Amino acid sequence: MIIWRSQDSEWRRYVDYFFVVLMVGLIGTGIYGLFNWGGDDNPDVQTIPAGLNFGPAETTTTQRTLPPELTLPEVTTTVTGSTPTTVAAATTVTTVPSTTVGGATTVAPTAPPTTVPPPPPTTAPDTQGPTIGSLRTSPGKIYEAPCTPTGTYTVSITDASGVASAEMLQKPLQRRSGTNDWYTTAAMSDIAPTGGSTTIPIQIIARDARGNRTSVGAQVVVHDCAR
Repeated sequence: MIIWRSQDSEWRRYVDYFFVVLMVGLIGTGIYGLFNWGGDDNPDVQTIPAGLNFGPAETTTTQRTLPPELTLPEVTTTVTGSTPTTVAAATTVTTVPSTTVGGATTVAPTAPPTTVPPPPPTTAPDTQGPTIGSLRTSPGKIYEAPCTPTGTYTVSITDASGVASAEMLQKPLQRRSGTNDWYTTAAMSDIAPTGGSTTIPIQIIARDARGNRTSVGAQVVVHDCAR
């Protein structure tokens, strides 16, 4: 210092600069070492070699812990809100009949709604008796006995419920097969006395299957027998 200061003032200024830089560097190095090595809580651990038989061989592990100011804090996220609620959706399954033909599935079409027809109109109960037609005779012209020994008397009878029975001249009538004709045969001597022409009243009665009854009157003209 004495030598350099004895020289020119320009060199003294440079020397002063050098010493200032040197002192700043030393101070900075001391501070860096203080924070990085002097504060280390986990110093290096050295173990005795296994060859000296003082104990089992150990592995030297150097652990370094970051200073608190260099450690990042843990991030904690808090979500405020209502807890979502899961609601199961109701599922409706409709079964549709299907037909498998040759690997292909054909779904049958939905049947249209069935329409119930209205009930038929109610038929009024049958309260009428049978219908009785005109009386016919065979032969067509009746004579007294002995000219006309017997005669056949026929009448047409119909009914919606069916004819159950009929009578005439106090005799039951028979139905001619396949027709609505009811008939009977009577001797002239039983219905008309001899002694001239006369008119004979005849009562015809018929009943249907429901028990309804009809009664009509007819007349038979009996002619004189020319002897």
